[in-house]
Amino acid sequence: MKKLLFRIILITNIVFAALLIVSGLSVYISPERIWYFAFLGLIFPYILIINILFLVFWAILRKYGFLISLVVILLCWKSAARFIQLNICNSKPPADKTVVKLLSYNVRLFNYYNWLNIKSVPEDILAFIQKEEAGLVCLQEFLTLEGSRFSEDSIKKMLHLNPYSHIYYTNVASNKKSLGIATYSSYPIINKGIIKFTGTKNACIFSDIRINEDTVRIYNCHLQSTQLQKDDYHFLDSIIFNYSPRHILEFKNISYRLKHAYLKRARQVETLSRHINSSPYSCMVCGDFNDTPVSYTYYKLRGRLKDAYLESGTGIGNTYFGHFPSFRIDYILHSKSINTLEFKTKKIRLSDHFPIICYFYLKDEYI
Repeated sequence: MKKLLFRIILITNIVFAALLIVSGLSVYISPERIWYFAFLGLIFPYILIINILFLVFWAILRKYGFLISLVVILLCWKSAARFIQLNICNSKPPADKTVVKLLSYNVRLFNYYNWLNIKSVPEDILAFIQKEEAGLVCLQEFLTLEGSRFSEDSIKKMLHLNPYSHIYYTNVASNKKSLGIATYSSYPIINKGIIKFTGTKNACIFSDIRINEDTVRIYNCHLQSTQLQKDDYHFLDSIIFNYSPRHILEFKNISYRLKHAYLKRARQVETLSRHINSSPYSCMVCGDFNDTPVSYTYYKLRGRLKDAYLESGTGIGNTYFGHFPSFRIDYILHSKSINTLEFKTKKIRLSDHFPIICYFYLKDEYI
């Protein structure tokens, strides 16, 4: 009986070890080819934790079985490191360099639909942005209400430290409510552009910004979300799953929404990555990617860029604290010709996302 139990545990360990490898490799496969590989990438952290538990289990028993999980964890270490960093010492910039502070934040429509029972959320978010005094501010799920104290002009006055702006509305409602994406800058914006995605209200804008004698292109993007409904989150929060027709229908509905989002994001990142690669300037790519670091979205967009969090961040990198997924889905990527000094995730709960911040400067040589 004991022998049988250990054999079952060993086989289960091998299965989860194989799943970890496949999950790590999923970043190379477009969801348009095999969509469910993207789901394996989504649950990568959980598969990793299970393998760590198997490793500890075999190590305590002093069995060679620990090598199974140890080997696959080492093979997937680069993927695992994208979730937690320990960059304790940040380099100091040269004295002659201009250091720029960049803030990216999905503001969830300034709590327009009262997800949080706090009436002052819009004012609190704008006050937070002002207090940070960032030279560049990129906002996703941006909202304005013409004729109110949150009109575009009113918000611009509140963000007076960033007088230059680039705003694109993906949805303008009849009640003067406008939704979109916005970039505010303390530095002159010399050129503006929009990258539209077909069949969606998501988009990306790019702003060419003059910083002293240099020009940097800032991409501010909001990629396709899973668009899960309130009932979907309740279902995911439930530990108990029974094979009733209702539960099976709910599971199919969530799977369809995930598949739909993966396919749309795959097309969006193909378009966006081509645009980034053709940029005549050094780039900063920031925003809400709606996907984890172990995903085709991240792999494709990062390309030859660097990840500011990996370069100069520390701690657990989660930027989304809603129901699902509670992972890092907001990013700041940058060209190799840009050096980042410090990356921070500000744990303020005014949206379902945390704002992210990094400091950067341009190197003398462009790589």
